[in-house]
Parts: sequence; structure tokens; C-alpha cells
Amino acid sequence: MIKSWGYFPEKLILGPIEIRDTVLITWFVMFLLIILSILIKRKLSLYQPSRGQLLLEALLEGAEKLCQEILKKDYSKALPFLLTLWLFIGGCNLIGILPGLYPPTSDINTPLAFAFSAFLMRHLLGIQIKGFKGYLSHFFKPLFLFPLHLLAELTRSFALAIRLFGNILSGEIVALILLGVAGLILPVPFIFLHLILGLLQAYIFGILSLAFLSQAIEENKNKEEG
Repeated sequence: MIKSWGYFPEKLILGPIEIRDTVLITWFVMFLLIILSILIKRKLSLYQPSRGQLLLEALLEGAEKLCQEILKKDYSKALPFLLTLWLFIGGCNLIGILPGLYPPTSDINTPLAFAFSAFLMRHLLGIQIKGFKGYLSHFFKPLFLFPLHLLAELTRSFALAIRLFGNILSGEIVALILLGVAGLILPVPFIFLHLILGLLQAYIFGILSLAFLSQAIEENKNKEEG
């Protein structure tokens, strides 16, 4: 895990509670996203939209179409969580661009938390779409394969976390090495690479979560038809 060297202490102790800098930086990302959302909301216009608003609307429409292609008619139930996941993971990945901060996703605990959230989202939405009995029944068809189904779900979530953690951590290590070798000249182009990597990893995390949900729902439909 890469450590910050500026704004936050490594540990913040509040009585029996110990809060590490990873959590503090994550809260800082949440604060920035909330402030940014408020500022954007104030500038929205129905009749004279700005270029920034048109860009945001285009991105939202693209995300909606993508979600609809994967989940078909049930996409509207997953879209709010997907957008939140993309924004939050993207913000955590990109915060390392600021001097003195590091991406919380370079700490394995943060990707694990995101993976656990995606795990809950998949199954809660699956239950909401197919019903409690209807959705969970595919885990027990046939009954003796239930342990394998359960292991597959846990493995998927763990793989999501490891993928995000490994890519972000390796990017930070490469940036630190280049900074130490070449100073501030060579790493400048890598800021753009960091932007692309951070946004791409957030995108992949969300898409894979949707794909896993879609697969579970489709497996359930196929077994019901069979």
C-alpha cells in the first residue's frame, strides 16, 4: 500500500476507535463528490444547457443504454447503484493525482469493500427482480452443486477486488519509481495515463458486476424454462 505524506495522519485514534488514513482519504473523496454534485446541480438548465451539462447528459445516456443492453428491462433498478459505483471508484482511483494523497484503492481493504458492496448489490437486485425464492433457487439446482455455486460467487467478488487493487497499486508504484528517477519532467505524461487507468478500472469493475448479475438472472430463467 502506498502511503500519503501530506494532509492526513497515518492513524487517527478516537478513544477505542482507530481510523487509518485510507478511510480518511475515502471520506475526503466522498466529500468532494458531494460538493461537486451540489455545484453541478445548481448550474443545470432546462432551456440553456452548458457544454458541460450536455457532456454529462451524453455520458448518462450512454451508461443507461449500456446497462439496458446487459440487463434488458430490469436495467433501471441497477442503474443508480452502477453510476454511484463508477463515480466513487473513479474518484478514489484519481485522487492520487493530487500531491500528498494516494488512491484508497491501492489499499486492499477498499477494493474488498467495493467488491462486498457489489456482491450485495447483485443478490439484492436479483431477489428484487426474480423474488426471494425464485432467485435463490438456482443455487440449489442441483442441490449437491450448492457449495460450488457459493464458491463461484465468492471467487468472483474476490477477483474483482484483486483486479482493482493490483492495477491501481502497480500504477502508483511505477509513478513513484519514475518520479524518483526522472524528477517532475518525465512523470507528467503519466498523469494522463493515470487518468485513463483510473477511469478504465472503475468502468471494468462496474461492468463485470452487471455481467455477473445478468448471468445469474439468465441462469435462473433458463433453469425455470428447463
